Amino acid sequence: MERHLLRSLPALVLAATVLYTISVYPELPARMPTHWGINGQPSSWSSREFGAWILPAVMALLWALSAVLPMIDPRKANYEKFGVTYHLAITAIIAFQGVIQWAVLNVALGRPVNINTVIYVSLGALFAILGVAMPFTKPTTFFGVRTKWTLSDDTVWARTHKTAGLLMVVAGVLTVYSALTATPQITFMIMVTATMAAAIGSVLISYVYWRQR
Repeated sequence: MERHLLRSLPALVLAATVLYTISVYPELPARMPTHWGINGQPSSWSSREFGAWILPAVMALLWALSAVLPMIDPRKANYEKFGVTYHLAITAIIAFQGVIQWAVLNVALGRPVNINTVIYVSLGALFAILGVAMPFTKPTTFFGVRTKWTLSDDTVWARTHKTAGLLMVVAGVLTVYSALTATPQITFMIMVTATMAAAIGSVLISYVYWRQR
């Protein structure tokens, strides 16, 4: 029952996003901003139909993909070993997109929403949540730090994901903090630097742990 409820969480987030979009759709302008520069100013516009529904479509595709991948993964049995973590991680990713959809629609409606702050704060929160989830993952082909070293040894996988999780949490916290205290330009640089450091560091540390084994 608990596992079934967890599998339903992404669908509930998607449904809430779709219902909110439907509720405000008649008020949306014929053309609405769908992309912003680092300075927070709109840099491209789309039709109301495209602007309102592209993100829910992406959310639906991601949800469907998250259900298919465990079925076709050669290591599919491992998904059952961290099913709770997997479903919560997918929910967090879809919820992040739902928050962005809310911000995009409210900007289009002329409401006082700082799109850059919303994006950076929610993205940083997503990094941190995924970082917390990392140590609980098991070796799979599609989820986690998938290098030839982590996939060749379960101990290397476990040690790598503990370190990678910490690096992701640090990157997320730095992104959120800078989004609330610094300019968008500085926040962007901090976010890119921190996430690249976390990604490259995770790959390098997987090799180090493999060599130690």
